[in-house]
Amino acid sequence: MAPTVHLLVFISVLIVAFRRSVSAAVIPPAWADSSINPCAKESWQYLYWKGDGECYPIFKRGPCPETQELVFDSAAKEATCRCPSQLLYWEEDRRCYAPFVRGPCPHGSFLHPGRATATSRDQRPDPHRRTLNHVKAWLNQSESNVLEPLGFVHCKQEGYCPPGWAFWFATELCYPLKRQGPCQTGSIFYWDKETGQAECGCRKEMGWRRYYWPISSTCHEHWSRGPCPAGTIFSYNSTSKMTQCSCSSLSPGYHSLTDRCYSKFSQEPCNKGQWLTSRSDELPQHSIVPSIRRVDPIVDSRKITNIGQLTCTCIPGYVYNKEDEQCYREFTQGPCQTVHFFIRNSDGDAGICQLNPCSTQELYFSEQQSCFRIHSSGPCDHGQIVIGYDPHGIGYRGRCGCSPLNTPFYWPDDGNCYPHETQGPCPTTMVISTRFSNELKPTCICPEEHIFHKTTGQCYRLFSQGPCQWNEWLVPESAENDVNSSISVDYSQLESACQCKPGYEYQVGSNYCQPPSMELLISLQNPFNGQERQHFDNL
Repeated sequence: MAPTVHLLVFISVLIVAFRRSVSAAVIPPAWADSSINPCAKESWQYLYWKGDGECYPIFKRGPCPETQELVFDSAAKEATCRCPSQLLYWEEDRRCYAPFVRGPCPHGSFLHPGRATATSRDQRPDPHRRTLNHVKAWLNQSESNVLEPLGFVHCKQEGYCPPGWAFWFATELCYPLKRQGPCQTGSIFYWDKETGQAECGCRKEMGWRRYYWPISSTCHEHWSRGPCPAGTIFSYNSTSKMTQCSCSSLSPGYHSLTDRCYSKFSQEPCNKGQWLTSRSDELPQHSIVPSIRRVDPIVDSRKITNIGQLTCTCIPGYVYNKEDEQCYREFTQGPCQTVHFFIRNSDGDAGICQLNPCSTQELYFSEQQSCFRIHSSGPCDHGQIVIGYDPHGIGYRGRCGCSPLNTPFYWPDDGNCYPHETQGPCPTTMVISTRFSNELKPTCICPEEHIFHKTTGQCYRLFSQGPCQWNEWLVPESAENDVNSSISVDYSQLESACQCKPGYEYQVGSNYCQPPSMELLISLQNPFNGQERQHFDNL
């Protein structure tokens, strides 16, 4: 019994010691100081409010206006009211609102945070966005100019969408109604008459019967895979007035080779690089950029008019390979050997392998039949640089372009891109570079092996005359007394000062470099020095 008792006592001591060590490791918050927060004497979870001298729980409404919460201002060292995290403050009514909602804004506009921010409404990843971006590049369509955020909370005008489509605040794009659109799986994009705006949702009400799946209590768009097993599609049976998962030779999306049904633009039954379409040039219309004015209706590419005619075709930007009956991205290695890329043949119906003439860090321009270094000016117009033809950096083909996504080369003041170590938008003698940027954002600095002179505001080559006198040279201001320092320094980030060249010195009371004094010259020319010179003088 005794050993057991000792063991229990030992364990108890360990537990107490552990609790003390844990409690000792807890760092109290700033409002735990009772000298600035008298309520901390009772609990850290309460803050003192000067307005009425009462204590209120932190992160609750307390004495604050509606929609705000009580927090501690570390700078002022007192309690204050502010909007909860992820909400925006609107000065006019002093209320808090979620971003990308109508909120306090007039009809036809929405509340914008003025900055890039994650919204509480998770967006469904666009399954075709990668392909669509590639198609835009493949069709040589220029990128749309992305406007910089205003930097403050404001009401932003929503764009116009075609009939049957609606504007979605969070992405600022148009999506077709009664489709999944930007919504999560199990909900569809619909127009809410009460709020006067598009929403994501699913209901069991009568008007939703055509899209409602009772087994999982979810809603799905017609002719999609939805909740159905592989090879069947989701639809509404007008006879039974119920939704169903079915497939027949008369069903839209029927694929005769597999005797199964699929949603349009599905890659499921196809070989690599292919999808199901009615026409080889058909593209999905998952979302479109809104217009600044009212627009006419557009043709819905998802509406299948030729029943049973869905076939596997190459995705735009891909080339068919007859040997394995698969499609590969153009100007990628594809089925070819190393240092080759796959391109379309002269007939345009299949691909061939061609030797890649470019070296590493270079991209091929088919129009010029030449290679240019990536992120250089290449054959591009002013404000553009050489980038990958595919927006996702796949392939060896290049094109000219510029967008805010090219952060290390993008200059927001004029919306252009510039190669590094060129003048670009910088003052004379300076270059654009990211050599000293922690965030990879370009700045204007001196070229390598050059140094900045504050008086003239220009850069000069290190140890050159620059703006100095003929017998002076430029040295780093922080190293005037030690120009031969062995420490490696990039002088382009330092300021310069003029210093006498070796063999010259500043005379007392003068700012000019002079040769050594005559006495020193005589001393240097006399062959006797030290004791020998003293012996010579005594003779």
